[in-house]
Amino acid sequence: MKNFLTPLLVSVLLASACTSNKSSDLKTKDTLVKQLKAGADVDANGCKGSAGYQFSIVKNRCIRVWEEGIRFEEVNPTNAGNQPKVAFVIFSDDKKKVEVQFGGTEKPVILEKQKVVEGETQLVYYANKSEGVKVEYAKQLYWINVNGNRVYAIVVSEIDKFEKLL
Repeated sequence: MKNFLTPLLVSVLLASACTSNKSSDLKTKDTLVKQLKAGADVDANGCKGSAGYQFSIVKNRCIRVWEEGIRFEEVNPTNAGNQPKVAFVIFSDDKKKVEVQFGGTEKPVILEKQKVVEGETQLVYYANKSEGVKVEYAKQLYWINVNGNRVYAIVVSEIDKFEKLL
């Protein structure tokens, strides 16, 4: 008799553990689906992060940086996988300012247009002296210089697009 009761008891316990409140499960699944849909989230600026939008200070609207920005890549990657970090330069509509959005958690930096002195070997187009960031032209490339170091170089395929915006 013991041999018969043991499997029966185990079966009853397993069956009760596997049953759940289906109504509660459906509500949880619906909530998760809504949260995971692209564009279902909106930040304080009205930008939908899951759809790739983030707020641009110089544009004063939500943008996708890879669509409206100019891509620069880290010159000497220092992370474990040696994958270059990226930064994007976004121009204001009047081209008097640019916003540099660094990959990762760093906040964007706003740079002001500079007077370009012809004949200089290093042309500075935009700068924010207090943050130590500038966009410059040297050695036949455009760079993002951070605290005196050329950290990011423009992606070659972006040069024409960048020069049209200057």
